[in-house]
Amino acid sequence: LFSGPTKQFSPWMFWFWDAPLDKQQLLSIAGRIMDSGMNPGYVHARWSLGSFEIGKTWKMDKTPTLDERDWLSDAWFEDFRDVADAAARRGYQLGFVDEFWWPSGNAAGRVVKEHPELIHSAMVPTLTDFETSVAVPPCKFASIARIGAEDTIISSTLRQVSPGTSIEFGPGRWRLYTFAERNGAGGLRGRPGVNYMDRNLPVAFIKEALEPYANNLGARIGPLVTGDFNDNEGTYGGPFAWSQDLKDEFKHRTGRDLEAALPLILDEDDLGLSPVMRCAWFESVAEIYSGYFGALSDWDEKRGLYFISNLWEENLYCQALA
Repeated sequence: LFSGPTKQFSPWMFWFWDAPLDKQQLLSIAGRIMDSGMNPGYVHARWSLGSFEIGKTWKMDKTPTLDERDWLSDAWFEDFRDVADAAARRGYQLGFVDEFWWPSGNAAGRVVKEHPELIHSAMVPTLTDFETSVAVPPCKFASIARIGAEDTIISSTLRQVSPGTSIEFGPGRWRLYTFAERNGAGGLRGRPGVNYMDRNLPVAFIKEALEPYANNLGARIGPLVTGDFNDNEGTYGGPFAWSQDLKDEFKHRTGRDLEAALPLILDEDDLGLSPVMRCAWFESVAEIYSGYFGALSDWDEKRGLYFISNLWEENLYCQALA
């Protein structure tokens, strides 16, 4: 194998299909890639690179771009099959990226369109220090705690309070923790993102983005079309990702309600509970987040596909600062 590797071990292109579908052009490009000794690679549906982001807006030049409605259409798979067959005749292979643009899981907005309950959800905290009284603003939920030495929570005083109420306490330093719900972050071009903390997400995404390949490529899946590239340079949700599944997982690990525990994730406390809650939080997130990728990988494996991904979180630095 090492002295005479097959062509499947040749380099793989990350091939953008970002122009209007043109079968002859695609076959020509595939031929030139193979002439260079490379597999045509992972076909990635995208908007044209003439579309680029400036701040929070999108600016388009006159470069023709792929219509996202053509992604996974009959025309898409007709061209995809022809390219796969052309590669196979020369001993090469083809793969695909399982998303239009990125991050994977959205299926070009089709997941949330069909399943609005899978929209991204997060809790955004606000901390307010006070001494004797405070008005709790409208929010999803809130907690208060007395703050002791070294800016730590006195655990025995931590309790939840009702939004929209006024609270009075004796002298001392207190902290109000309010949490507002934010939905839809993580999408592109005005689309809402998806909730990676919902265990139903991979089921919906597989139906929208993977099953069409199995239904349209038939026996080519596995022998000729060998790999699924999961382009997921996104975020699982921040500052605090949120779902019922995440709350259930956290309670299973700690015996505590996540709403009541969030202040201990934000601040240190006098009993040393904070690092325990923080570890449980990240372990709960990791359990559900990895389950999303595991479900996709299992689906691929059953059909003879390998599954690869780039899981670097582009927003991780910002999350750490938050």
